[in-house]
Amino acid sequence: MFYCVQKYRGTGLGKPLFQKVMDIVGDNNATLTGVVKMSAKYASDFGFDKVPEHWHLFSSLKCADVVIPDKVSEKYTTKLWSDVDYEALTAYDRTICVRDRKKMMTNWFNLPDTFTRVVFDESGKIVGYSTIRLVSKNKMSPAPFYADNLEAAEVLLKDLLNMIPNWQQYASFGFLHPECNKDPLKLLEKFAKNKESVSSATFIRSQFTKKLIPTPDQKVYALADCAHQFV
Repeated sequence: MFYCVQKYRGTGLGKPLFQKVMDIVGDNNATLTGVVKMSAKYASDFGFDKVPEHWHLFSSLKCADVVIPDKVSEKYTTKLWSDVDYEALTAYDRTICVRDRKKMMTNWFNLPDTFTRVVFDESGKIVGYSTIRLVSKNKMSPAPFYADNLEAAEVLLKDLLNMIPNWQQYASFGFLHPECNKDPLKLLEKFAKNKESVSSATFIRSQFTKKLIPTPDQKVYALADCAHQFV
C-alpha cells in the first residue's frame, strides 16, 4: 500500500518513502496494483513495468437493483468453508495463485462480518470459492471471488447473498476483475433488474518489477484484495 494525504500529493514528499521500501525489496520481484492515474509513474520511476495487456475493471451493482434468479444450474452446490476439507480448498487456491496463502485465507475467512462459501461440481470437485465482507459506506465486498465457469459462479453468488441477513439493506457490491474476463459482467447482469443497472470502469493494473506472474484470468471474478494481492 502507498497512501499520501491529498494536500501533499505531487510535492515529492512520498517519493523518498517509496524509495526506502524499494531499497528493502532489493533485487526481488515486487508487485503492486497501480491505479490509472499512477500506473505510468510506477513504471517509469520505480521499474514496475512488467504488466499484463489488460487492466482490471470495477463493475458494480446497487443492491436495490438486484434480483436473485429463481433458477440457477443444478450441477453445482455450495458449502460453508468451515464444512470443507481445508487442504482441498487451499489446493484449489494454489491453482489461482502460486503463493501459499493458507494462513492469509484462514485469517480472511475469520474476519467479522465475513461470509465464505465453496462451490462444487457433481463429482464433488471444488470449482470455486468466494468471500463477501460487509465493509465501510454500507457496501458489500466480494473479494476474492473465483469460479471455473459462469454457471458455478451464479450458484455461488446466489447462495452467498442468501446467507447474508438483510442483504437488501446494503448500498451495493462489485467485482474488481480482469478486463479480459467478461463473465463477471455477465454474472452481475444475471442478478440485475436490467443490464443498464450495472456500471463498469477501468480501475487498476497489476504491475511487477522483474517478472510478470501469470494468473488464470478466466477464473478470477474479483481479486482477493487490491492493496495486497495481484490475483
